[in-house]
Amino acid sequence: MSGLKASTLSTSTSSFEAANANDQQLSKMAVEAFDKIENYLQEELAFSIEDYKVVETMNKVTTAKYADLVNLATGVKKTIEDLNGKSMGKDAETVEAAEVLAVHRLKTEHLSSRQSVITV
Repeated sequence: MSGLKASTLSTSTSSFEAANANDQQLSKMAVEAFDKIENYLQEELAFSIEDYKVVETMNKVTTAKYADLVNLATGVKKTIEDLNGKSMGKDAETVEAAEVLAVHRLKTEHLSSRQSVITV
């Protein structure tokens, strides 16, 4: 063996105890690595939180939009039902008027044919 002592972890969570000069450099590099990893993870969490907020806002806007669309569809349905009701009423009136006209024509034709028989 080269006579170097093995490094041991200190009670601190962010560094190693330095057993010799090389370990001091290693400890410094480890601290820097842990700091960089901490910063990276903090940023990743911050981005995840921001993504969550954006998705949450999108969900709220989408829910409101669908509520507006439901109201619009309900209004359109009512309008169509009203128009169909009026149309059916007009159709019924048109059919009734056509029947009255047909009956009147039949009576007129029948009376005309009777008069032509009488005059012949």
